[in-house]
Amino acid sequence: MDSVCTVILARLGSSRLPKKMIKQFGEKTILDFILNRARNLDNWPNVILATTDLDQDDELEKIAKNHNIDTYRGSVDDVASRFIEAANKKDAKWINRLNGDNVFFDYEKINYAVKLAKTLPNIDLISNVSENHIPGFSVELVSRDVISRAYKKMNLFQKEHVTKFFYENHEKYNIHWLSNEEKLSALAIDSIEDFDKALILLDEPYSFTHSTSVLDISKSNALAK
Repeated sequence: MDSVCTVILARLGSSRLPKKMIKQFGEKTILDFILNRARNLDNWPNVILATTDLDQDDELEKIAKNHNIDTYRGSVDDVASRFIEAANKKDAKWINRLNGDNVFFDYEKINYAVKLAKTLPNIDLISNVSENHIPGFSVELVSRDVISRAYKKMNLFQKEHVTKFFYENHEKYNIHWLSNEEKLSALAIDSIEDFDKALILLDEPYSFTHSTSVLDISKSNALAK
């Protein structure tokens, strides 16, 4: 769907797990896995990688190119600017934020949010990042016009975290909240322990692939709380 652009935020300079995006995950890298999983999105291939302008991230651009995905290079610290400018390249009404930490992101819930965006009037943000949010399964669909205007009011910390401004000023915005699965635990890859946990899911008895739905993950109890 051309009205929705997916922006994948990724870089190699992570402090806790450096170069995690090119760590081997299954047959290829984490970024390869994420891009293959993104093919389950209804708005594929309207996807763009947003990485930094540092030389070390040239490797991520090469991987994206192998998937016929465009890349936007921008600020290291001002992630919101990088996010918005990447979306501007696609000229879509809505931006689906996809973090490189979320290897098993919930593509079904994102597709549901995309359908909602077409039917709900005057919505600024569709999100499941509430009090019972589970890291690794975030869904955030934000109006490009709204975040572009909000950017001018963000402080440096909010710019680093892209959508944090909306949650800290939620009373000023029309946010549609999505529910969260109850039988999952966190699966965002932020440390070597997180990475090792995710690797286990690729092998028996789970044998998860880039097409495995979060519903199937939930049913398997592989990430049961």
